[in-house]
Amino acid sequence: MEKTQALRYRIAPLKMTPGEFRKVGYRLIDQVAELLCTLPERPVAPNEAPTTLRALLGSHSLLSKGVT
Repeated sequence: MEKTQALRYRIAPLKMTPGEFRKVGYRLIDQVAELLCTLPERPVAPNEAPTTLRALLGSHSLLSKGVT
């Protein structure tokens, strides 16, 4: 069977009704939205101390106008 035909007639590994799929989709979007809302309060690297991160980044200043 041609690959396109095989994909057309494949059996889905997970059976869901449209209502179940919609419910799971809305829940996922809510979780993503909540994550995005809390990003400003989250640590950049949760398992590293700020002093460790500063040492890794070094003391170089950022460019004021980007790369020229």
